[in-house]
Amino acid sequence: MQTSSSHPLAGKRILFVGIGFYDYEAAIQSRLEDFGASVWHFLEQPRWHQSSLLRRIGSALGIRIAASRERYHRRLLKRIASVEFDYVFVIKGELLSEDFISRLKAGNRGARFVLYQWDSIRRVPGVARLLPYFDRVLSFDRRDCLQRPDFVFRPLFYRDPPGEPGQEPPTYDLSFIGWLHSDRLSRLLELEAEFRGLGLRTYIYLYTGIGTYLRHLIRGRHRPLHFRRLPFVEVAKVMAASKCILDLPHAEQNGLTMRTIEAIGMRRKLVTTNMDIVNYDFFDRQNILPVERLDAGEIAAFVGIGSRPLPQSVLRGYGLDNWLAEVFEFSSVSEWQPQRP
Repeated sequence: MQTSSSHPLAGKRILFVGIGFYDYEAAIQSRLEDFGASVWHFLEQPRWHQSSLLRRIGSALGIRIAASRERYHRRLLKRIASVEFDYVFVIKGELLSEDFISRLKAGNRGARFVLYQWDSIRRVPGVARLLPYFDRVLSFDRRDCLQRPDFVFRPLFYRDPPGEPGQEPPTYDLSFIGWLHSDRLSRLLELEAEFRGLGLRTYIYLYTGIGTYLRHLIRGRHRPLHFRRLPFVEVAKVMAASKCILDLPHAEQNGLTMRTIEAIGMRRKLVTTNMDIVNYDFFDRQNILPVERLDAGEIAAFVGIGSRPLPQSVLRGYGLDNWLAEVFEFSSVSEWQPQRP
């Protein structure tokens, strides 16, 4: 096993510009630092921009969001002006201007610029203007990689759960944790009621903003809604206590969600509305049920059958270390081979 001093990233300086997606970026940074790298991590926009409520308040006070973001980028460039980076690593990059990237490139001519697309290109079309600035572009979207041969196909990752999964009897037959968007609430409430009628147990946790919560509170549909995002440790506990994980990706998203990969990593059965999952090397109809609509009877029958273990070589390939190995192009310790889209 490589020590941090002998790792290819030991001593490397990495500028990491992310989107503030839960605690995943903290996990990425922590692991890079375990390898001996020095990491400067910043968000692509001021953190308060992530709150729709604070953005509305800012607009009411006459603050222009675009101008605020430009000032933030100028301050960021000043803060890192004295550092010569070995890598500039960007996730998504939707809110970065071409001027910002070009200035970053000019100040770090020896750095390798790497972009990871954590979304489908059709949902972030503006990022196309930034692609020429990057030496390497990876995407979690298989179809995007088929259409763009210059993209490297790399699905998302799972983190090792705290403790061995599967040691305790399951508390839930089916669980779902995620953002409230589109028609998720109606679909989940309907499925929960049908599962209850079948004598099955569910766990549903949807997070949303206070305005949306209050609207649903008035309508008496607030029970599964919460303000707080669950940290990974709590998510892992729920998944470990579940027979099966439900995945309801955005209708315009083709790449596999983080929750999908986490379910694979925790050896849990999975029901997903992403039909593209049949094209992945871990797909097994005994473990994964792709559905176009949620049918409680079909899902209940699937939950009731046993699962089949995955080969360790396939399972390890989706771990965080292997994800970082492919993003930063260093040797990994597993038998993982990059997938063809």
